Amino acid sequence: MSQPYQSQSQPYQSHICQSHNSLRRWSGIWVVLGICFWGCNLEEMNSMPPLDAFYYPSSMSYIERPGSEEGILLVANANFDKRYGQGSLVAVDLSALGEGALPAFGQKEEIPKHIRALNIRPENALKVSSFSGRMGLYSLPGGGTRFFLPSRSEGALLHVIDTDAPNADGVLNLRCFPKPEKNENDCTQTALSLTANERTQTGLPRAPSPGFAVVSEGEVWLTHMNAADSPSGSTKNHVSYAVRLSATEPQLTNEGFIPIGLSPSDTALPLKNWVLLTGRGEAPALRMLSKTETGKIEDAGIESSLKINEGRDLALSSDGRHIFLLGRYPDMLLVLRLDEPANPSSPPFLQVVREIPLPEAPNILHVLKRKGQGDDLVAILSSGSSALSFYDQEAGILTGQLTSLGEGPFSMASSMRGEGARLFIGNFSDGRIAVVDIVHLKRPQDAYVVAFLGKSQTCLIEGEDSAKCEEQGR
Repeated sequence: MSQPYQSQSQPYQSHICQSHNSLRRWSGIWVVLGICFWGCNLEEMNSMPPLDAFYYPSSMSYIERPGSEEGILLVANANFDKRYGQGSLVAVDLSALGEGALPAFGQKEEIPKHIRALNIRPENALKVSSFSGRMGLYSLPGGGTRFFLPSRSEGALLHVIDTDAPNADGVLNLRCFPKPEKNENDCTQTALSLTANERTQTGLPRAPSPGFAVVSEGEVWLTHMNAADSPSGSTKNHVSYAVRLSATEPQLTNEGFIPIGLSPSDTALPLKNWVLLTGRGEAPALRMLSKTETGKIEDAGIESSLKINEGRDLALSSDGRHIFLLGRYPDMLLVLRLDEPANPSSPPFLQVVREIPLPEAPNILHVLKRKGQGDDLVAILSSGSSALSFYDQEAGILTGQLTSLGEGPFSMASSMRGEGARLFIGNFSDGRIAVVDIVHLKRPQDAYVVAFLGKSQTCLIEGEDSAKCEEQGR
């Protein structure tokens, strides 16, 4: 029987400033002023970024909208500098943007278009904790989608958020799960805390700084960026975990925290019987964790063969025969042949078949399936060089590269369009989202930027009169 895990975060408390016109003592006045001061500050702590711009966008997902060429873009605002009390998750109806429509797919006239009016509806916005990571999604059996959004802020929260399919007006019915008793748009009240055991004798299990969620076969897998010490605060006896829970009935249990050694992992890719885990820093670049035998973990040995110091994002090819892995130091794409034994106790066999040098600091990739056109096209985002590269699996080489995406590209979402695709690139540093069209996946070298969504956050951070603000536009 699973051990209980105290995982629900504590709700934020609201305070009301009150004064009394018959106060007779200065001490009483100072008490009231202090209450007002802290109450107003707590109200600010409960605020979220305004709806007229993105603010450090860190994760995105695209949802198709029936009857419309453009769908809904779900964007997590990380609130990285904590200018606001909390972060947010917003749903942007791409068919209802201001300043004219988003350019049609394949349009090449009068581009790139700068669309600053996002027209986000209040009912399409939720409060979440700051420092949000990459979200995982799950298609609910009764229709709609459930999103799992981790956060590295206080409490190390995992937000669970449900949506219906978009209606004719572009409303998703975005809602926290379970429903909060107060402030229905504040998902921090019902989020699951991955560090709830912090005050126990051992302080374990817990997963500080969760940054990645993925859903596969009805299970959620989470990784975290900082190892847990034991007792908490001792800086001793470090241990890291991969966290596993149900997507249909999301609850944390002690058994769901699976030890993976001293060093934490970066991203996860669930296979049939094993989970692949990438790592940075002192962690192995790639580990393999058994789904069926708790605690059984194997090192893929990538570092020894190729001197790759870190593994970042990874994905499975559309035919299930290859793994695409982003490596750091040096920066490259590794293409691994995958062979999964019938015996679930035996780890997958991985063989490096290609090593492709990449621009500085590759961070995230998306596999774009070419319908009836051969193998996959892999879109790769390199944050350090602000470059979008395309790897052609059929040709075995990079076949295109695009720059001028904005500052600090960090997240990506995609929408297939016939024989092509439209990509959405979230710029963490300037707060805008670049829209990129690949009219034909056979010719990624012809990809181009068609629009920028949102106002530059540079004006807010550095001032309206700053040179960067003038350069990027207000």
